[in-house]
Amino acid sequence: MTTVTLDIPKLARQFEKDGYLLLRNVLSEERIAVLNSAVDGILSDEQESLSYNIYNSVERDPSILSLMDNPTLLPLIVNLMGYNIQLHISHLTVRKPNPDDLKTQTNSFIHWHQDGPAPKFPSINGLTSTYYIKVCFILSEMSEPDRGNTKIIPGSHK
Repeated sequence: MTTVTLDIPKLARQFEKDGYLLLRNVLSEERIAVLNSAVDGILSDEQESLSYNIYNSVERDPSILSLMDNPTLLPLIVNLMGYNIQLHISHLTVRKPNPDDLKTQTNSFIHWHQDGPAPKFPSINGLTSTYYIKVCFILSEMSEPDRGNTKIIPGSHK
């Protein structure tokens, strides 16, 4: 198993400033292959679609479940949130290429939404606690524009 050593204090400061962290190469190529195989297996049980939102994915395959206590990320999450960590949701999101911008049954090709409650988390004197942290493992090539389905706006957490 490959683990990356993280500078947790530096990353915590960056997280506080930007509201997100982008950590590359946390998973080995071998682990990514296993996870992609698991995703293929999960999708084989679903009706063919351009997009999939599979909830409770940790119950669908042990390799997905094993991401919860990733030895590289778990210490970072504990430092950002404390030890009282709970799994809120585990979903597997797959988007196939959609160059014609076809509508899907679930309308899941959305251009923008903000994670979190509407209208917003409660705050005191303009400060809001960290209620949750979303950890996202991206298992496909995203080195070119328009290859992913996530937009991140630095500082938008403030």
